[in-house]
Formats: sequence, C-alpha cells, structure tokens
Amino acid sequence: MSWQDVENYDTPFYIPRCYSDRVHKLCRLPNGILTLLISDPKDTISACSLSVATGSHNDPADLPGLAHLCEHMVLAAGSKDYPNAGLYHSMLTKNNGTQNAFTTGEQTTFYFEVPTTQNSGELIFDKLVDVFSSFFKEPLFNPLLTNKEIYAIQSEHEGNISSLNKILYHATRLMANKDHPFSQFSTGNINTLSSIPQLKKINLKKALLDYFARNFYGSKMTLCVRGPQSVNTLTKLVVSKFGDIRANNGLKRSKFGSISSRLSISSFQSKERQPTDLEQYNILKSTWKPKYREAPCFTHDSDSANMIFIRSNKQSTLRFLFPVEDKFSKFSSKTVSLFKNFWCELFGDETKGSLCYLLVGKSWITDCFAYTSEFSSGSYGLILQFALTNTGWDNVDKIINIVLDNTIAAFIDKPTDQLSCFLKEQNTIDLIRFLYQPTEKSPMEECSNISCLLQEDLEDLDISYLFKGAPTISDCYSNDNNTVDMIEYEQECWLKQAREFQEFLKVFMNRSNVFLFLLGNEKIAHSLRSIIRIRYFLLMQCMSLNILNVIYLRFPKLLSTQYTFQVPPPNAFIPPSCQDVTILQQLFLESSLKSRFSTFRLQLLNTNLGNVPHLISRNSSYEMWALDNPIDASIDKKSIMSFEIFNRSMIPSPENSINLEILSQILSTLISPQLYPSIRLGYSYEISSSPKGDIQLKVTIGGFSEGIISILDTIVKTLLFIMKTPQFPSKELLRRSRVLVRNLYEAAASDNCVTLASMGLLIILERNMWTLQDRLEALEEIDMVSFKEFCVQFLEEPMYMNLLIQGNLDYGEEINNYLNTNLTHHLECSNVKNEKQSSTLSTILLEPGSNFYAKYNGHMDDPNNSIVYFIQTGLRTNRRTVTLTYFTEYIMSLTLVPDLRNKRQIGYAVFGGLRELTSTIGIHITVMSGISPSDLEIKIDEYIAYLEETLLNSLTENQFTLQYKQGYLDLLSNHKFMELEKSGGPADLLNEVVANVQSGNADELNSHFMKSHKHFFNEISNKRYQFKGDSELVDIEVIKNLTKKEFLKFFREKVSIKSKVRSKISVMIESPMAEMEIVNRKTFLQLQAFLKLEGFTINSEILRDIVERANGRPSALIKDLFKYFRERNEALRLCTVILKEVVKVSASSLKHRYTPKVSSSKMKPKRQSSSNWDQDTEPAIPLKEIKDLNEFKGRPSYL
Repeated sequence: MSWQDVENYDTPFYIPRCYSDRVHKLCRLPNGILTLLISDPKDTISACSLSVATGSHNDPADLPGLAHLCEHMVLAAGSKDYPNAGLYHSMLTKNNGTQNAFTTGEQTTFYFEVPTTQNSGELIFDKLVDVFSSFFKEPLFNPLLTNKEIYAIQSEHEGNISSLNKILYHATRLMANKDHPFSQFSTGNINTLSSIPQLKKINLKKALLDYFARNFYGSKMTLCVRGPQSVNTLTKLVVSKFGDIRANNGLKRSKFGSISSRLSISSFQSKERQPTDLEQYNILKSTWKPKYREAPCFTHDSDSANMIFIRSNKQSTLRFLFPVEDKFSKFSSKTVSLFKNFWCELFGDETKGSLCYLLVGKSWITDCFAYTSEFSSGSYGLILQFALTNTGWDNVDKIINIVLDNTIAAFIDKPTDQLSCFLKEQNTIDLIRFLYQPTEKSPMEECSNISCLLQEDLEDLDISYLFKGAPTISDCYSNDNNTVDMIEYEQECWLKQAREFQEFLKVFMNRSNVFLFLLGNEKIAHSLRSIIRIRYFLLMQCMSLNILNVIYLRFPKLLSTQYTFQVPPPNAFIPPSCQDVTILQQLFLESSLKSRFSTFRLQLLNTNLGNVPHLISRNSSYEMWALDNPIDASIDKKSIMSFEIFNRSMIPSPENSINLEILSQILSTLISPQLYPSIRLGYSYEISSSPKGDIQLKVTIGGFSEGIISILDTIVKTLLFIMKTPQFPSKELLRRSRVLVRNLYEAAASDNCVTLASMGLLIILERNMWTLQDRLEALEEIDMVSFKEFCVQFLEEPMYMNLLIQGNLDYGEEINNYLNTNLTHHLECSNVKNEKQSSTLSTILLEPGSNFYAKYNGHMDDPNNSIVYFIQTGLRTNRRTVTLTYFTEYIMSLTLVPDLRNKRQIGYAVFGGLRELTSTIGIHITVMSGISPSDLEIKIDEYIAYLEETLLNSLTENQFTLQYKQGYLDLLSNHKFMELEKSGGPADLLNEVVANVQSGNADELNSHFMKSHKHFFNEISNKRYQFKGDSELVDIEVIKNLTKKEFLKFFREKVSIKSKVRSKISVMIESPMAEMEIVNRKTFLQLQAFLKLEGFTINSEILRDIVERANGRPSALIKDLFKYFRERNEALRLCTVILKEVVKVSASSLKHRYTPKVSSSKMKPKRQSSSNWDQDTEPAIPLKEIKDLNEFKGRPSYL
C-alpha cells in the first residue's frame, strides 16, 4: 500500500494565531480511517490519538463496564506482533513519554506523547506508533492480566465515590429513559466484571474478543498525529502503521485466540458505505442511530419522578437539567450547537440583573454554573448548578420557582433587540477568544480532542471550524450590498437569530422538560420534606455508586417571586481593535494562509522557551521583574501580572491567615459582578493569601494587556474601600464571607484521600502552614472588631511588594506607577542594592535517623485509603543532592508503577517522583488503595529494598551506565527533559494550591503560560530565583562522572530502608468507614444484582438489613434469605438455584480488597516475603507516630 493511495481533502481551516506556523492535512486512509496530520517544526514532542466509535453504550446487558475493560486491556495485554505486555508502557517511561485513554458512552480514545528523540537512528515516536497501532489489529487480551485491570477499574470506580460531579452524573443516569443505553451503569466494577461473570459462567476473554471484533475497525476510527515531521513524512508513517487495520467488522479468529486481520484486498471493501464527500462524514450518528432505534435519552411522563435527592456529605447542591434532543425538535443540530453555547453565557452571567446576582445577593448560593453536557449523539443537557448555603436550602422551593417561572419567562419575553445585541456581541467574543487562545500545553490532549471531533457531524460542525470545536454564525456578515443595506441586513439577521433563540428557550426550558437533583446531608434530607410537598417517597440504592441514596420526588408549582432580569450589558472590555468582525475574519484568513504556505518558509525553533524574568528595579520596599516572552502569536496582545503585598512586622498566625481569606472573599463578592464581562472575554484573575502562613495578599490578572489596568483599578479601589471604611463591611457580608471560607475548608476536607495525604505533607513540613483545625478555630474567633483591627494594621504597618509582568510589557511601567500611587508607595523608599526584605519561611528539616508517620481519617464517604511516603534527601541549595535526587526519580520512574501497581497490584493510583518543598527536596511514593495504610507502608518498604538489592546491587558498572546513566543523559542532552510530573505528580505542590478566589476560563487558568508565570512568581516570592527548568538544575557533569558505587552510597544513606540516617515521613489517610461496613456494602450489591438476574424480587432495604445482620457470616446470611423467600413460597427454588452462589458472594466480599490482607491495622504488622522480594524489609529505624503536630513543628530546625 502506498501513501499515494490516501484521499486528501483540501480544507481551509480557521485557526488561532498560535497555529499559524503549523501545517494541517486532512485525509482518509484507504481503510477508511479519517486522519488529521499536524506538522509543527517548533514541536519538541510528537503525539498520536486514535478514537473508535464505540463505548459503554455497546456494553452487553449482563456485562456493564465491558467497554471500559476493553479500553484497559487493549493497551495492557500486548498484541500478536508485540506480545510483551509491558513493552508499550516501559518504552514511554524510558523516553519520558506519557499516555492515557478514556471511554465515554459512544467513543473510546487512546493517546500518547513522547519527546522527539532518536535511538540508533530511528525516531522513538515511530517505534511507539508501530507498537501502538498493533493493539488495534491483533490484541491478545491475555486472561492472566484481566483481573489486574478489573481491580484497577474497581479502584477507579471507588475513587468516583468522592467526586461530586461523578455522583451527580450517576444520578442523572437514574433519570434517563430506561430503554436508552445512557441509563446503564457504564464504569464497571469488580461486581459486574468479575463476580457476575463467574456466577453466570461468562468467558471474559471471549466477550472481549467479540466486542473488539464488532467495534474496532477502520471505518469507525479517526486518527490525529502531531509532530515536527513534515506532513508527507507523517502521511507515510500513518499509512505504514495504521493502513492495515481492517476496514470493516468481517474478521476471523486466529488459532491463537487473537484477532486476525491480515491485509487483503477484500479487507478494504467495507460493508458500510464510505462517504465520498467530507461533509457527509458523521461517524457517530451513523454508528449509533441503529442502536438507539429513535429512543430519546430522556422521556417525560406525568406519573414519573422528575426530582432526585442524593444523601451525601458533599457540598449542598441544586442542579437543573433541561434535556435537548435535536432529532425530535424543529431545530437543526447546527442550530442547537450554536444556541446551547449562547445559553451558557446568558444563564451563567454574574452581572447585576442576572440570576446569579440575585441568588448570591440573597445569600442562598455561593456559586452558579451554567454548562452543557452531551449524553449521546444529538442528546444534550442544559445544566444549571448552584452551590447552596443553609439559607438556600431553607428557600430551595423559591429558587426552583424563580428559575422556572421568572428567569426563563424574562428572557422569552424580552424585546428581541436586546437579545440580538447580546447574541451578536457573544459571537464576536467567541471569535476573539478562539483567535487569541493560548497554545495547548500537551500535544496529546489536542490530538485526543481532534480525533473525537472528527467523528461528529462534519457538516453541522463546519469542518473549517474544527479547531474551534463548534460552528459560528457567519451568515449575518455575508451580504454584498452597500454599507447602508449591509447594516440593515445584519440587524435583521440578528433579530431573526434572537427570535429563534427565544423559541429555543420556550421549547426546552419549561416545567414539563426539567429534572432536578438535590444533594445534601441527613439533616437536609429531613428538612426537605417540610419544604416541598412530597407526592411519593422512595429510597433506592444505586448500583453504580454504593453510597448513593436517592429520594424520588415530584415538586409542586408555587407562587412566583418577582424579580427583574436583564440581558448582559455591552462588554466594555472588548479591545477596540477586535470590535469589527470583518477585521477578525481578516486575521483568521491571514492565519489560515500563513499555515497553508508555512512549508515554504524557514522555520526556527522557539527560542523564547528558555527566557527567564529579569529584575527591572528594586529598593528596600519592592522588587519589579519582567519577562517579555510572547510564547506564541496568541500572546502578543496579552499579559499576565502578579503582585503581592505583605506585612513585614505582623506575626504569622492562624487568625491573620483567616482574616486575609475573609478579606479575599469580601473583595470577590464586590468585584465579581463588575468584572464578569472581562471573564467572558478571556481575562482571568486570582486573589489569594499565602498558603505558607505569612501575612501576604497576592493578586494575579491575565488577559489583553490594554484591559489589565482597568481590572487592577477595580480590585485596588475596592480593596481600599473595604479596609478603610469604618462601617464596612456589614455584619451580613462578614457572615457570608466567613461561610464561604468555611465552605472552602469543608470542600477541601471532603477531597479524595490522595489529595488529603499530599496536602497533609505540606501542613506537617512547612513551618507555618496551619492545620484545618487551627484554621477553623481561628475562624470562629474572628468578629467585626478583630477583622477591622487586622485591616488597619495590615495597611499601616510597613509593606513589601513583589511585582512580575510577563508577556506584552507595553503597560508595565504604568502598572508599577499605579500600584505605587494608589496602594504601596514603594517608589518613595530609597534604593537599596541587593537587599532582600521578605521573610522566607523555611521547611522543617527532618532529623537524620527519623522515620515518622502521621495518620488521619479521610472523608466519611470515601472507602479508600492512601499514603504519601516521603524521603527527604536534603536542601534545594545543594546542587549535587538535587542532581542525585532527580536521578533517583528517573530510576524509580522505570520500575515503580510496573512493580507496585501492575505486579503487586496494591492499588489503582500508584505514582512517585520528586517532591519539592520551600527549602528541601526529596522523593515521594503515593498510593491510593483499599489496603490499610500500614500495609501500604510495608509494600513501599519492600519495593525500596527490592530496588536496592535486586536491581541496583546486581548491576555491573557497564550495566548501570547503559541502563540508567545513558538514558538519563540522552534526555538531558537532547533538551527533552521535562518534569516527570505526568507520572509522578507535580513536584512542587505549593504551585498547585488553588487561590482563595479564582475567576476565569479553565483553559486560561491552567494554560502553560499561566503555570510558568506562577512558577516564576513563586521563585521570586521565596527569593530562590531558580527560573530555569529542571534540566538546568541538574549538574550534568555529576551524572557523567557518577559511578555505581557513588550512587549506591547516596542511595544507601538517603533512600535505603536500612539506612540509620535516612530522613523519612509518611502521611496516612485511613477511611473512617468500618471494614465490615465496606464488606457488607459489597455483599449487598453483589447479591442484589445476582438475585435480579435469577428473577428473585426483594426490597432493597430488606436485603440490606439481612446483609448487615449477617455481618459477614455466610450461614446467617443464608438463614435469613431462606426465611424471607420461604414466606413467599420460593425457598425451594432459592435452594436449588443460588444458595451455593450466595456462599461464593459472601466469601468473595470478605476478601474485597485488591490483595489478601497482609496484616492487622496495627503499625507493626507481620512482614511477608515473596520469591521476588525476599529481602529483609524491616527498616533500620522504627516507625514513630506524630501525635501532637504542634509539638512536632516546634522541633528545632537544622536550617
């Protein structure tokens, strides 16, 4: 097969300015795989993503989660050409690459990226593509690996239990049409993928092979590949590697039990007609239409429930869901796509006159979100979600009626000229944000997004806007008449759009087309019954989320509440140069033409990536730094600025930290309505106190340079008003702000156990990071008097300021002068050369020979345990220590996950690597599992002993050089060395702490540009000034001259469990759920599912009561089940059919964790050896518990 057989599509893409140096090629391989190739000579990373139009909606009724299991097994179990199951992952790890995959209802996507390096003259990427593509030809589905992946899915499933979004997603499924696949449980767990298949004697390998055979073939696949190679080179690569994937599902099974798909002429003659025109492509609809058989995702029945209450200790939440089915409406799918985006902006508005403004003003909610969700092809949800206060719960009936009767009616009845102006402006804003969007940090994330989009309806999407991800309204600008006629034409066109949008609201936003979801705790569950008249009441256990208790309700219609809603006013933050749509279209045309002809221009590597901030000026009261680095063309009009002011005489304390957080919340409440229009345009701002406890307030603003001063002025003037006005804030505003601070801490406390353990490490080792208890106690003590006293002292005492401006520096001096005149007066101080006035707070340096642990309870709804095992290797100022710690991280990255997760199967989330604190550096190993934290401690000790004795000690000097040193040096010398945070998590957790107040688009807030800015600023704030990347911190000469003996000396002193001078601490998070409670819950779910399959009917609450009374005893369980079914004359059938299986269920539930229990929960359990890990794993230093954290943090530091 030749690459010349590829069918190319000459498609002019609208692209953002940051893509203008790239070349894009859309083509179809001979076997039907629609492919987009992206050539960017400036890329240092190559990426590949393949999407298949199959997902959980294809799960067999008796195997929920099969699609998810197939996703895991495809990559984990090897292929006929590459049967080594670990080859793909080990190649990625050795070359600093990363991969991921996900399964939705209709799609499964696999993707990876790797630095563009060579090995023996061959690109590593090319070799990886060969291995990757082989998985989609003849996967092995090795049954020996199936259980490992089922355990991984089980852990993933249990991790979902602590996610608010996942809980609400599964509640949404319960409301869906039972005849639609969306209503099915899709994640899978050990019950649906192991217990039930065993009971029903289902051959999982055969099921996987059949599923793969029916769904994985070329005409259902789309591909995206990105790299620095030319498009011709990329074309040859994809044809040679993906071109022999079978085109259709007519395949045979080989004698080895794998999928046989050898290339033949007939294999390309698909039974499914291939579209000849690009606009005819609609892979998802053509695939799923026969499956759905016109069944809507949601149905409405006057007798059916339309409200669910979920009992949970998460943030109290009210969610409205308005289903949109384009195939059953008079609106085209393109119109629906356009209008649902406009809907988000209209109902998510926070300016005065908006729904959010009303509800926040009444102290009923703290947050409002408006977004859309796609449940299946052509089936969407318009979602309004509110974070409720206690007062909000008391008025939940009023909120419901305000939304359903007032808000919707207000916009339907509004004069269309107001709506038309809003739609026109929002269309312009969409184009501006797209044109100036930041570069994607991860090429593989962009590729995965594109490979999924290529399966949409390309006519409705408008393939020209592929990179935007949604169509735009262009018809209103396409008239060729004279200027006067053109203006009239545009006005009439937008009025027409407004009228149609009002009709859209009328059709989909009404009482007969809404589902409500309320989530709250036990107390709220009881109060809800008195608020809303209950038509009928039913408790139900959800199989997919073990903790989900739901109450189906029918809500009544109450009297409306009068309120005047307004369409958002004109956006004053739109830059003058962007207000003319014709100019924007011209800029798009220029970007597109530049891209199309970029192959004829000399391409230079991006030299800005190594730029670092430079000190502009300094005196005894401030430092100003600047960095002029437009990383790409999208940034030439944008800037990010951060400044922090901190008091140099106030003593750090929990009370002062909390006062700053309250101040941030009051400030946010006042400025949000004013600054929300800037957020719509792509600006962002953050306001935060220092997480380390110093008396510091930090502000970060990003967006178009010319608008930053206006945002800064609003923030500073409001800040001064709060702090200087004696009678402000009101008691109500102070109370509301204290509630917001408490809510943030409650949300943090309910996070997953891995996050709690990681943050626990910071709290223990960073000297003035206060515990949650310290902060909550301080919060209770603060009143109006103490808050105002703090404000006066904070402003009047001498302050110090740090300022960093990055990107477009045209307004840099103006920003500095503004802050000096209105806030800090820092320029009035004398110049002091090389003076560093800020107080940098140090990290506690663990004593040599320490082996501490601290144990805390996790969230009451989280059944998982976790551990962060941290080895402190030394100071960040010691370059040799830093270098050897980085090298240790690299060696561990090659073995940690394969050994602990894949072989030992101690948990789903297993990762480790570098961990940087303010003053120290070290290595962490983090695990989330069902195993007790004390047992996880042992497993990690065993791994470190195995790493030392079996792997490192057995190496010759030459093997040490070839296996470790050379690979590491290759990464450094090829400038492909990046932080291994993708597999080990972020190195510096302080950079990951979310600001107290954060407003902006997630893409902007999480962009590479923003993250690099925060890293630079933290280095300035901490007075480290280590701006270079990790490769600059590593002393290459140390690695080049490093011998095995020298490295083992470092390892045995700093890392080895046999070391008597090692400094180590573990933070353990243990689920407060009792062990037997978890066992009973698992037993209940398995029995419930099996009894239903066998045709036995039993009330959920009765079955749960039987299981709990049995308390893990199979005989008691059988006795009570027999008694229950004997009363219903079904005892004989019960005995003959399922009593044997009931014993199996009960027994399997007692060993529900990933491995048999190693020990009791005591901290000195019995240590077990294995054939591979047979070393003495008793640490030289016994574990010592930290019982009093304040006493521990009072230890003298060696710093």
